[in-house]
Amino acid sequence: MSKNPKYRYNRIIKARYEEFELLPEKYRGDPEVIGMWGDHYWQPIRKEIINDLVDVARSYKYDEKDVADAGAGWRAADFIPAVAEKLELENNIYLDNPEKQIGLCHGAADGFQTVMGIFLQEGDEVVVLDPQFTFAWGIPDLFGAKTVSFPITEEDDWTLTPKEVPDLLEPLITKKTKMMITCLPGNPTGTIFSKETLKAIGDILRDHQVLFFEDNVYERRLYDGYKYVSMASLPEMFDWTIHAMGFSKIYNVGTFRVGYIVANEDIIDKVWRWHMLGGVAPSSVYMEVLARAFRRDMAGSLPPAWHEAYRKEWDKVRHQTYEMLKEIPGVSLRLPRGGTFHFFNISKFGTSDEVHAYLRDKYKVLLTPGRWYGPGGEGYVRLCYASNVPEKTIEGTTRIVEGLTKLAKQKGIK
Repeated sequence: MSKNPKYRYNRIIKARYEEFELLPEKYRGDPEVIGMWGDHYWQPIRKEIINDLVDVARSYKYDEKDVADAGAGWRAADFIPAVAEKLELENNIYLDNPEKQIGLCHGAADGFQTVMGIFLQEGDEVVVLDPQFTFAWGIPDLFGAKTVSFPITEEDDWTLTPKEVPDLLEPLITKKTKMMITCLPGNPTGTIFSKETLKAIGDILRDHQVLFFEDNVYERRLYDGYKYVSMASLPEMFDWTIHAMGFSKIYNVGTFRVGYIVANEDIIDKVWRWHMLGGVAPSSVYMEVLARAFRRDMAGSLPPAWHEAYRKEWDKVRHQTYEMLKEIPGVSLRLPRGGTFHFFNISKFGTSDEVHAYLRDKYKVLLTPGRWYGPGGEGYVRLCYASNVPEKTIEGTTRIVEGLTKLAKQKGIK
């Protein structure tokens, strides 16, 4: 048997997987390594969710002889109604027929791939906010579509004014453009767009019959009074918006793999058909548990009080790490408005891969190279300040400061 079969992998898959070679095997089990490239948070899953999980699992009818009765006992009947109510209360998205305007997916990542699979084919183009989460660059490629950079900059606080939109966006749209892809609040930049900026973007897209895809998993991770606005909440844009959401970043339940897609009835019909062809719905156990979580949250203020307590903890670490990083000679960064990341400029020190490797090999800190987030990400690295307990995050940031300050001295950077 050959040790190295010559499999003919998809060129995109091969290229994307090779990027993970930036994390050599020897670092994965090293207790001294501090990983700051994840995007989860350190707080544990809430006990109410664990209790619900046990309760729901025990309530299912395992001994039904009638298949129809047993099937009825396994359906998360309240999931879509709970999601619809949450959308109305928290996002100002009002649905006429939730059962036909909400589709299921295995987290926002699966929702992303589902939508790309439904709409994209060879030769299509998608406009991608740049820098932007890696899915926006890799998944369209899998379907033969071309990604077109729509750059935002550090100098402009990673955002846009309504007046800037026409001159920047209009030239990027061609007859081949199918959609624009965004992650808002932004990963890795913490970008927040005002309602007025979204409207300016929406007006152009609607005129050209181009869809707006929004990944909104960080909608509750906001600071300094900033508010998240969904494009789907603008009545004139609902038919041209696809809103994808997961629960990993809300409840720290990434292993549940549950999410939903909100769009008009025609699009959601295609979502159901896509899953009939290529997959199945998420676990009804997890859907019922998360429906209960939404109901519990909606009984009070939104975001819920427990989440606000978490947000205050992230905010404290956000400021602590920001103050540390901004003192490094040659480094620049903006205090993020949302998310749990710092995306800081290290271009004076080398490429994003070079700086990543330097901090990995010399200081055992793992960050994410900025080039993973598009052309506009080169010269930056991403640090997640919520993926470790605060003490470990501060320790990792201290190593970064030490390492880059030493490198600045060697290179004569001031």
